[in-house]
Amino acid sequence: ALACLSAVAIVAGPRARIRQRPDFIENLNLATLVALPPGSLKSPTYRVVREPLKRIEREMQDRFDVQRDQIMEEMQGRIDDEDNGLSVIARDKIKNEMKQIEKLVSRMFVQNATPEAMEQLAARNGGVVNMLDSEGSALGNIAGRYNKGVANLEFVLAAYDCDEYTIDRVSSGSRYIERTCMTAGLTTQPEVLYELHDPKTRMGERGFLGRLVCALPQPIDDRTVDPPQITTDAVNGWNEVLRQIGRIPIAPIHDPLHRYGPEADVLGLDMLPPVMTLSPEAMELHLAFEKRINELKHGQTGALAYMADWVAKHYGRCLRIAGLLHLVQGNSVGHPVARATMADAIGISRWMIQCAQVVYGRWTDPGAAVEVDQIRAVSDWWTRAGCPERFTLREALRGLHGRKWAKNSASLKPVMETLVGLDWWRPMDGPRKQVVYVVNPMLREALTVSKPLHEQGVTADES
Repeated sequence: ALACLSAVAIVAGPRARIRQRPDFIENLNLATLVALPPGSLKSPTYRVVREPLKRIEREMQDRFDVQRDQIMEEMQGRIDDEDNGLSVIARDKIKNEMKQIEKLVSRMFVQNATPEAMEQLAARNGGVVNMLDSEGSALGNIAGRYNKGVANLEFVLAAYDCDEYTIDRVSSGSRYIERTCMTAGLTTQPEVLYELHDPKTRMGERGFLGRLVCALPQPIDDRTVDPPQITTDAVNGWNEVLRQIGRIPIAPIHDPLHRYGPEADVLGLDMLPPVMTLSPEAMELHLAFEKRINELKHGQTGALAYMADWVAKHYGRCLRIAGLLHLVQGNSVGHPVARATMADAIGISRWMIQCAQVVYGRWTDPGAAVEVDQIRAVSDWWTRAGCPERFTLREALRGLHGRKWAKNSASLKPVMETLVGLDWWRPMDGPRKQVVYVVNPMLREALTVSKPLHEQGVTADES
């Protein structure tokens, strides 16, 4: 889901914005990060999601090459025309511009790039730099792999907010980017996710972590040997979704060739991506969501005050998601976002809050987070094993094979004792001194309910 949202944001980011009220305009780019261990099918997933974008990028590059050649030919003709009365200084200026045009590119992605390389690419690519990668190599570079462990965040922070950006280098001089735009859809190992909160990186205090939508899904324990194939209709539909958004003209400010082309006199607001608006009903929904978010992040009474840096950006992030869903549904930029679309965006945003709670819980109280993870792993194993009425410690250990924390019986006992305290089961002596756990008869009903908690009338706090 996050990979797909990121892919849509890559196409939509340079093409549209969304407004809630006159002074509240959000961009449509996102930053997402999924943490999963090896063998979780990250690469195949991102390969399927990214495939249509690669074709769109190739078509963009073909058009770019044609337009650049036309501009270069026109400029060369002006230089060669001896009757146009150009001075030597004017001819030299055109030649210098031609050298700059030769450096311009049309790129949709970077992969294993440093922040400095992203800056340089953005300066030649209309301010746009995107990442959609199953390896997340660039994340390590941003976190300070080549900077003694200190994160280099200046460009990344500016590009998420689509701000202007100035590059000053002794070797390459100064470059000014009128508007940056970056979408990052990455995956990484869980250990790397934990390390992002290291105070040494300064990612938290600088606001980078608050910009990330993080998810820490349960790893796949048992792969299906012959899973159902993605249907042709699904593949074609996904292709068409991205193509229809790609048909929206890219904003002049993000066109590397714009200042040299026939419409170079377009200035001001007409340079920026057009702005979508909300219907009154969608506005009402989003205002209520914004009010609730402000309550959750309140310093004294907010339940999510411990992750206020993330929550503070979330009602804006919800607005971005509503804009993306609006375009996915085939609506035009000029058509107001409907109430149903905003309701869907709020539903996704609530799910993102749950994901963020898991991640921030690990950062703020790693011990408690590990225990919760272990309990979930044990309950998943017990359910997969057919909800046995009793089992041995050795059987549970075999079922949890591969978990780093479940190396032997001694390492498994603490979480089993925690579950005894929660009245999941009680231990008793078995044959040959084995520990046997007798399961509480009510556990089957508690862990195998057919409906989600919210459909049973259970509130978030009770959950």
